[in-house]
Amino acid sequence: MSQNFALAEAAGDTGVLLMPGEEMTNWFHGHATVAGIEPDAWLDWRQRPAGVELGPHEARIGELVRRCREMGAYVSAAHPMLGHMAWQFFPDAEADPDARTHGIEVWSGQFQQDDKDTLALWDALLVAGRRVFANGGSDLHAVDDPTFGLVAGTPTTVVHAEALSKEAVVAALKRGRGFVTRVPRGHEVYLAATGPDGQRQITGGTIHGAPSDTAEVEAVVRVGTGVEPQGNLRLVLWANGAAVSTTPITQDEQVVRCPLPVGPTGGYVRAELRDTRFIDPEHPMASRTDLEVLTNPVFLEPGPPPPGLRPDPTAPPAV
Repeated sequence: MSQNFALAEAAGDTGVLLMPGEEMTNWFHGHATVAGIEPDAWLDWRQRPAGVELGPHEARIGELVRRCREMGAYVSAAHPMLGHMAWQFFPDAEADPDARTHGIEVWSGQFQQDDKDTLALWDALLVAGRRVFANGGSDLHAVDDPTFGLVAGTPTTVVHAEALSKEAVVAALKRGRGFVTRVPRGHEVYLAATGPDGQRQITGGTIHGAPSDTAEVEAVVRVGTGVEPQGNLRLVLWANGAAVSTTPITQDEQVVRCPLPVGPTGGYVRAELRDTRFIDPEHPMASRTDLEVLTNPVFLEPGPPPPGLRPDPTAPPAV
């Protein structure tokens, strides 16, 4: 946590917001990233999963999540399918809702096999009705790491925040309002949906309607300036664990639309932008799959909207 005391000096007058945070490192049972704590906050790493006997000063993961919530922070399970550093507290979260993190680090460093496994796990949680959001980060613990291709901002979590402040960014993370892109000036995907009665929501929002009603899903794709084009860009829309459309992206800005029924049980829709797999012959562990952007979902829910629900004022108008 000592790095948090130097944030103001490091930021200087650059206009860059540096947020206090911590990676809770439990070597036996998993890591968690916590964003938006106070600089002098300290988080105990001594948790054991349910079924493992507690030793002195040890606690269940729910205690960590509770403390993070009390501090107003955003907590996410870090690289949850990464071998011996995998997140082993998912059974705790099934038994105790208070042990559930806000998010899952679906994308950690270069997108590789463990990230693919995490993406499948995230889809399974969403299909089961869990409203847990995706974020990504470099997991860089130094200046750079060419062996594993770790670079600051690879990937970058982009959020629609109301202000450049710790509180606004954390609030956006908690609401799932954004996407993860491979590099800071990478491709962008803005996902929204329009439902009956003028409903319009961006990622993290919910469209309500009768099972027979249709939600018009819209993804605005913008080609990033910091990415070398490979000529194979395609947008894939996923709904309830299955790909429902694939569209080639041939313009610098392109709109993709897809109607989806609300359905009897509702569900969600999210977007992926994919290009071409990259193989690094000098550093095989720095190779990556073809993922360029991953968005959070828009949810679909059968039934009338809650009283007083209005269109999301931050949702862009239909293009």
